[in-house]
Amino acid sequence: MGVDLRDEVTPLQALWRALAHNGWLKIVSLMFACFLFLIVRTQQVREFSKTARVRVMSADNVIVVGNQEKVVDVTVKLPESLFSRQPSDEELQGEVDLRNEKMGKVRFRLSRDNFPLLDKRYSVTVHDPWLEVELDTIVKKRVAVKAVLQGLPRDGLEIERVIVSPEEVEVEGAKREIARMESVSTSPINIENIDKNFSSLTRLVLEDASSVKIRDDKVNVQVVVGPRKAIRVFHGVAVEVAGGRAFEVSPGAVEVEIQGDESYLQTLKTRDVRAFVEAGESNGGPQDRKIRLKIPAGTSLVRVAPDTVTVSPLR
Repeated sequence: MGVDLRDEVTPLQALWRALAHNGWLKIVSLMFACFLFLIVRTQQVREFSKTARVRVMSADNVIVVGNQEKVVDVTVKLPESLFSRQPSDEELQGEVDLRNEKMGKVRFRLSRDNFPLLDKRYSVTVHDPWLEVELDTIVKKRVAVKAVLQGLPRDGLEIERVIVSPEEVEVEGAKREIARMESVSTSPINIENIDKNFSSLTRLVLEDASSVKIRDDKVNVQVVVGPRKAIRVFHGVAVEVAGGRAFEVSPGAVEVEIQGDESYLQTLKTRDVRAFVEAGESNGGPQDRKIRLKIPAGTSLVRVAPDTVTVSPLR
């Protein structure tokens, strides 16, 4: 008996027949299963713990004292789905409009409405939602610039002077903060082991939480160096009375400390340094007088002790 090859069924044909049998029913079942899966997925919620930044907006002539951007901790919730993802920092950029508020302290509450860039599907819970800021008038002021130096010049040298250009800058910010500002400092300038004059273009530094701004925050700092000067102390410098002899001085001698070239200082004598006071008009009693000095050219005064003496008429 012969075998009809047409009756043989390959494994692939068998699989196709199994899938095709009641195919429409299988498709409906698959669609129903997918539908149930989506329902179950959307009933679950994903949570994200994030840090959000909130910008406080004020009127044109008003500013927030301190940092205008506040940082808060939030929990963001979103229905679970295949497309669920964490919100970006840009989406969690919040804002508060205080342009119609009066000067002084303002207390407000953050909510979901303060995050307009966040997708509507997200819900937001703000931990410690109540914030308080202080609004103040914007003012301007010119303040001095102080150079901040780090390190020391090479051995044998010292800093003779520091030149800052410009010497003053205009600052702008909350009236309360500007009122107590007298100067603004540069970022640290490294002068360790420099052996010649040094110049640097550097930025001015403000506190991170400050509302103060500087229109031009760059200044030029020039450090001039020269040979290190020596210091010598002259003891027992007699105090003279100018304008009269009938007076006594207490104490009758002072200590004078001057600075200059070391070799030159060693050649000086105590008599080269003079201290004197003006007698002035006598009222019959002792009077305190400020010490005046005459020191050699090429030197500079460091200190005189004491700097005041008592002048009394001789009896």
